[in-house]
Amino acid sequence: MLLQENTIVIIDEIGFLELNDRGWAEALNALISNSENKIIITVRDRYVDEVKNKFNLTDAIVFNVSDTEVLTAGMSVLNL
Repeated sequence: MLLQENTIVIIDEIGFLELNDRGWAEALNALISNSENKIIITVRDRYVDEVKNKFNLTDAIVFNVSDTEVLTAGMSVLNL
């Protein structure tokens, strides 16, 4: 996978398929394990904990789009 450093990667969305090792699961695992880039993943509320556990996203920052100002979330990502 060829990505430049300091790239923000956005994946919309990870869910049922990936939790069952289908869909983008293999590509997501490769991206997470081989990337120093910032990765933004959208996940339905009901799958957040499962996705964090399955893909070992222990230091993930979770924003609920209903509760978070866009500017606040954006600045948080840029300041990582």
